Amino acid sequence: MENSRNYDAKTRAQRRGSIALAVGWTLLSFAMLMGIYVFQDLREGTRFMIGYSGAIGLLGIITAGYGHRVRRLNG
Repeated sequence: MENSRNYDAKTRAQRRGSIALAVGWTLLSFAMLMGIYVFQDLREGTRFMIGYSGAIGLLGIITAGYGHRVRRLNG
């Protein structure tokens, strides 16, 4: 019985890690897509897109790193 609970906990952790990886890579992809507008933003003299893309990219890296760590520890 305890073996089954341990397996269920590891499976849930692996799924949580997979979801975090998917969300992290999606955020990174979105940040790269928004990076197209950085040059236009610089030409106009503002820096909104640099900060926006940077913040979303950083959040994506942190989320993907968390997902990778969770999956590795419960593999």
